[in-house]
Amino acid sequence: MIYTSMEEMNDILEFLKETSREKAYNIGFKILNDFREDAMAADVPAEAKIKTLSEMIEFFTGKEEYEKCAFLYELKMEIIDKTNG
Repeated sequence: MIYTSMEEMNDILEFLKETSREKAYNIGFKILNDFREDAMAADVPAEAKIKTLSEMIEFFTGKEEYEKCAFLYELKMEIIDKTNG
């Protein structure tokens, strides 16, 4: 396949990045859903967990996958509550 313009190539690259991001977030969601307790106990700073969950919530909101957002928000609030004592 021969591409006729840089714009067309850039569109294809953007599509591939978005596809990869979607796959990564869906895999992450499945892991969190299947192994919630292990994920919550993982030796990762709370700030990093909160940031990642916030990014996932934003992504799934854009995809209108609100059930996933609700689950992720619940995890985020649980981490925040544990962090704040």
